[in-house]
Amino acid sequence: MNARTNVECILAAIALLSGCGGSVETSSSVDPGTQPGDLPDAQGGDGGTDTDGATAQPDCGATFCVDCACSCPDGVQKPYGGCFDGCDTVPETILSCTADCSEICGPSMQPCSSGNECAAGYECYSFQQCSTCEPKGFCMPSPCDPDGCYTSGECGAGSFCNGGNPNGAVQGQCLPQPAAGQCWKDSDCPESATCEGASSCPVCQPCNAPTLPGTCKAAPGQETVVLWIDGTVYFDQELIAPIWFNFRSTAAYLPGCATYDIEVLANGGWVNKGPNVMCGWEGVAVKVPAGGAYETHVAQIDIDAWSYPKFRLRGYWYEGCQDGLPISAAQCTAAHEVLSREFVVQYKPL
Repeated sequence: MNARTNVECILAAIALLSGCGGSVETSSSVDPGTQPGDLPDAQGGDGGTDTDGATAQPDCGATFCVDCACSCPDGVQKPYGGCFDGCDTVPETILSCTADCSEICGPSMQPCSSGNECAAGYECYSFQQCSTCEPKGFCMPSPCDPDGCYTSGECGAGSFCNGGNPNGAVQGQCLPQPAAGQCWKDSDCPESATCEGASSCPVCQPCNAPTLPGTCKAAPGQETVVLWIDGTVYFDQELIAPIWFNFRSTAAYLPGCATYDIEVLANGGWVNKGPNVMCGWEGVAVKVPAGGAYETHVAQIDIDAWSYPKFRLRGYWYEGCQDGLPISAAQCTAAHEVLSREFVVQYKPL
């Protein structure tokens, strides 16, 4: 894995959701409107302080860069931000440059523009934010053989980078993408469960341990059915892949077509928008065995059409049903409502 890697610093900055600063550049032939002013410098967490801040964005039609930077303790300015269309609402954490500098600064790293500037065993990882922003990179240790990584783009098909953090120069490990119900770490499971039985060698430390995913197991007293999504922040039209976990000792049954509805927060209350799939027939009920999991149909939110502050999924599961029949004819003995955790949807940088 010696190829130079382009790291989308903006993705990590949106997810961090806490304290730093920056400035805004505009690049457009369209009148960008009133330019944002600077805010006073503010503390940016344990890792460093901010530079400048912004309070507004240009008018619709203007493409502009939010060019934030953290002043790190080693004197290095580490950039983050991105380019946006002024027609879109920029996430506040980017517009106001409030990412967590302690996460972004990480260990001391030498700035670079090419790998020739880095010492042996290091590569120049680019933090280019957009076409109008100055390319910046940092010398980081080359990913170790055979499966070290910083991002999933460095892993092969069917694999992902488990634990990699390019902002902090923390190497992860390329591992097989776990199937529904499988896991490598606790965050691959619902909040009420932990990952048990996963096995792999430590990062950059070859060993004889087998590489095997574990299984999500519910904590004592939490043996129920869960409709789980893996995040709380998604991008516009990003695919969301819900998973049904059955932590009970008996089978659970789901509708054969749409297994959940999408709900939105509007005017202080939750409004049900119905399923996101068209069903000509309800279908044969899906049987999820005891301790099993079922990856259902994906969701995709278009926030140009669905402009709401929060979303969640609502579904129903059934017990005591006859196999091989639709829910309406399976003579189920009980029905139960379940909600996913709430999430927000934001625009992705250009």
